[in-house]
Amino acid sequence: MTALYISPHLDDVVLACAGGLLARTRAGRRVVLATVFTRSGDAVVDRHRGAEDTRALRLAGAERVELGFLDAPAREHLPETFRALVVDARVRPATVRAVARALAQLVRAVQPRELWLPLGVGGHVDHLTVFAAALAFAGTPRVRYYLERPYAFVPALVALRRLQLAGGHLRIPPGAAAIACQLGTGACSAFTVADDDLTTLAAHICRVPIALISLVDESRQWFKSKTGLQQPQETSREVAFCAHAILQQEPLIVRDATKDKRFADSALVTGEPYIRFYTGFPLTNTEGLALGTLCVIDHRPRKLTAAQQKALQALSRQAMALLELRRVSARLAEALEHVKTLQGLLPICAWCKRIRDDRGYWSQVEAYLHDNTGADFTHGICPECLEKTLQKIPPK
Repeated sequence: MTALYISPHLDDVVLACAGGLLARTRAGRRVVLATVFTRSGDAVVDRHRGAEDTRALRLAGAERVELGFLDAPAREHLPETFRALVVDARVRPATVRAVARALAQLVRAVQPRELWLPLGVGGHVDHLTVFAAALAFAGTPRVRYYLERPYAFVPALVALRRLQLAGGHLRIPPGAAAIACQLGTGACSAFTVADDDLTTLAAHICRVPIALISLVDESRQWFKSKTGLQQPQETSREVAFCAHAILQQEPLIVRDATKDKRFADSALVTGEPYIRFYTGFPLTNTEGLALGTLCVIDHRPRKLTAAQQKALQALSRQAMALLELRRVSARLAEALEHVKTLQGLLPICAWCKRIRDDRGYWSQVEAYLHDNTGADFTHGICPECLEKTLQKIPPK
């Protein structure tokens, strides 16, 4: 049983969860501490600090994974002051996306039974960045939260986060839902267990070493799920077999890639994973667009039986159904978030009728509703206001 702790910096999780870490390691459980921001920009400092941290964790019986992102002062060129890191700093969407991708890959590799995430209290930009990136996992049964220090001692902030989590009122940062669905993380896919089940079944039924669910865009293919293939996580579209498979309605069957002019010189044939046999079924959505494939691969030439092809076709339909379900779920979750926002008590100025948002800014009703629902407005005048206006106009 593995427990994976995600932390902005090593001291945050060690000081906040020392008792839990020791209890789990002493009980013989595997504990992995993943720190996101592990580089200060000074190689000498990083080397010295990393060696100390490694020795300490070895004594505690825990493993460490460094994701290797730059600390805020080096990343944002900020002075190491409270005001710079907490008051003036802003969370960068690009950094959130990069951290979210790294966390998704880590969770897939570790497959933890428990996933511990920082509660995100306080205003340190590194903590807020990790909290925003980790929202992709919110709502899954394996997730637990801990109060990272020193913010664990700010009762009001802790109470606020707990209230938000309990009531489901957490505001997802822009793009987080899309990132979660694209990466196959969080409530969208429950750690891609369903996807991995499909590729495991495909490999077993077809008696091949490799099975993949791949998605293709204009420049690359990336693997939503993979069985029997450790690396890479993605390839360029130019060498992708799946880029050919999505161009046809029928499955693409290549019995021996070395004898097929389209693939004989491909790097995936002449090098790892040394593809010889390939069969890929397109994953086509309700609009008729092929998004990727469910495919099986072998290192030797071969062919599938009719029963194996029929089973693979059925699995490809299930894979597409899961993708569609996630897309619809993401839209429903986004719509529900807007509804929850509008259900709460809105602070409205009694004089100018502006609404105060969560950041403390006042905006016109139209702007507030547009930001939270995407609705656009046309302006007119109701009959009562028209009559009152006409009464105020002096006769000529």
